[in-house]
Amino acid sequence: MEKVMPRSTGGRDRPESKPSMTDDVLPPLQVVPPPPKLKQKRISFSMWRQAEVIPAVNRVSLQVTAEERKKLEQGLEEDAIRFMWTPDSQLRLSWDALIAVVTVFFAYRLPYSLAFESDVDFQEQAWSIAFNSIANVLYIIDVVANFRTGYRSDVEVVLDPKQVAINYAKTWFLVDVAGSIPFELFIKTGDSGIERKAVKTSLKYLKIPKLFRLARIIRFVRKHMQFMYAFQLSFLYISVVHWIACLGPSMLTLDVSEYVPFSRYGIFLYISVTALFDLGKYVSIANQPLIRIDPFSPDWTCRMEGFPADEQIILAALSVFGFFLVCLVSASITAIFVSQTSRASEYQEKIQSVMADLKALQVPRVYELPPVDLLNVTT
Repeated sequence: MEKVMPRSTGGRDRPESKPSMTDDVLPPLQVVPPPPKLKQKRISFSMWRQAEVIPAVNRVSLQVTAEERKKLEQGLEEDAIRFMWTPDSQLRLSWDALIAVVTVFFAYRLPYSLAFESDVDFQEQAWSIAFNSIANVLYIIDVVANFRTGYRSDVEVVLDPKQVAINYAKTWFLVDVAGSIPFELFIKTGDSGIERKAVKTSLKYLKIPKLFRLARIIRFVRKHMQFMYAFQLSFLYISVVHWIACLGPSMLTLDVSEYVPFSRYGIFLYISVTALFDLGKYVSIANQPLIRIDPFSPDWTCRMEGFPADEQIILAALSVFGFFLVCLVSASITAIFVSQTSRASEYQEKIQSVMADLKALQVPRVYELPPVDLLNVTT
């Protein structure tokens, strides 16, 4: 409603005129709601799907992939990439653990087979044939899975299939393919005994590239099992002893052909342990010189006259190597205890420093109690 101002009457005041029903009245104000904002789709992140604010400086903790970052900068929507694994996904870690177990078993099985199962008349057992077949299938599947697994580039995870394929082809592809080919399916053994033995031995040597996968196993263990350093040392010790035992038939002139393969392996394994750690003495078993521990014999003198000079050098070198291996294991175990003791002493020093400050500030005695006792007192 308009307000009518009084007119000047030359010094004379007139009473204000009251508005009549015919005066013009302004319409009431109407509140118009603002236009609805267009909903913008947020880019979902695999590690934090309910994030409201995504700071640019926190991409490392959120593990933003290269594709998501690119689409975030360009304002594009995310196109889901199907059948791609992230390197830290639970499924991929489980698969890597399975491949690690198979590779470790194969690393023990292959040297044993080359050293003690290369005879012409030896018939491979059914479980060994089944294991080799399953291992070949798993390795072939692993090659395919590596083409669908992303990799880390600095702090980003690359999931582009083309870039993943190029990176895998430049790194582990040739090694994995060489270790995944089942050569025994393409090569036939000869008819004669000599040809059959040569072919069987050659086929076993063609499986050696599978052992190159141990480098990936070591990387996997260092990444996901850093807290099990003692386990790594134990595995190293057992592996060295086993491999030296498998090299025994080619290093020592010891005729044990009348024994079965597993018994021959036990003899050379015993030689490996006693030579590495210099625990045994040299006695005669079956009229042949052999290293063993005989606690029931009164004679503890060492005799090496039955071994040639070159084999004595090999045994001496193994003893020196075993000495350094024992030093490594002992130093690692000592370091574990020292670290635990230093942490405990550091904790005690911090507690004593805090208690001294509380005493200097004359804090009431009740507040110096442990949190559990203080809670009981206050309640």
